[in-house]
Amino acid sequence: MIKVLELLTGLPAAGKTTWANFFLANGRSSVVHIDVDNFRKRFTGKWFEDKEKESFIKEQVISIIYALFDSDNYHIILNDSAWFINNIDRQQWIKLCKDNDWKIMCTYITTDFAQCVINDQFRERRVSSLIMKEICDRTAMPSPHEGFYQCNFISWENIRNIKDKS
Repeated sequence: MIKVLELLTGLPAAGKTTWANFFLANGRSSVVHIDVDNFRKRFTGKWFEDKEKESFIKEQVISIIYALFDSDNYHIILNDSAWFINNIDRQQWIKLCKDNDWKIMCTYITTDFAQCVINDQFRERRVSSLIMKEICDRTAMPSPHEGFYQCNFISWENIRNIKDKS
């Protein structure tokens, strides 16, 4: 069975979790969604990056990925705004997958900065517009040329349609 790690990325409040939940509700039973912010909250008490603990959190997530792939899960959606925002950040995940003979794909939620700022006002885990701008400035669109076998681009309109139906 092919094992797939899907990096789900985009700005904070772009609709990543909405997309993952929709995919899970309408997908196969062997799909698992890992929201990195939940790990941050659990280990640091904060929703956002804690530079001192970030490598520990990443090690925990990687351990869970190995365990899930060992237990017959074949599609893991890894959801984060900070870890996959540019080619340099994504290369370690691409290497991890190639080293383990896993497929890697990337789904990028293309919601623009202004819409994310508006969306953020309605979320529990709010992000300051300064942090969001910093993430926006560091973000680069993924490309299959980086080593992904597939790249998906999901628009805000698609996310809004999902929200309207739920």
